[in-house]
Amino acid sequence: MPCILGDQCQATSDCAAVSNSKCDTTCVCDDAFKVSGGSCIAKVLGDQCQATSDCAAVSNSKCDTTCDCDDAFKVSGGSCIAKAVNEIPCTAEGGGCENIDNALCDADTEKCQCSPNSVMNVATCEPNTAAYIRVGATTLVLSVFAVNWTMFR
Repeated sequence: MPCILGDQCQATSDCAAVSNSKCDTTCVCDDAFKVSGGSCIAKVLGDQCQATSDCAAVSNSKCDTTCDCDDAFKVSGGSCIAKAVNEIPCTAEGGGCENIDNALCDADTEKCQCSPNSVMNVATCEPNTAAYIRVGATTLVLSVFAVNWTMFR
């Protein structure tokens, strides 16, 4: 006869009637799942955990005694979405921004910010193409001026 949650068991196969369960002397939910009405459902943000793998059903999450979003993410509607660059905490030594291209730590706010030649695009710092065009145009104007100066001197 198939076992249900809480029944004595000798092997995980004894608990096969309940999806996502295992045998631990009694049938219990797998680590990434919790009991709900006699079934095992995936853990969500805020549920108790012992390891990050317990929170696997929520992308970009970690275990910090409860399932929570990774540092570069924030809670939104039960999911973890990317924080904006300027919401990510960092240290004056630069820790926290190292995985974001073109970002550095603002020592005053202890938040990441985009470098001067970059613009924030939510969770990334994109090269500021307007700055490159402006520098390129200035270089071109100066080059033309230098040629004209040399020719008409």
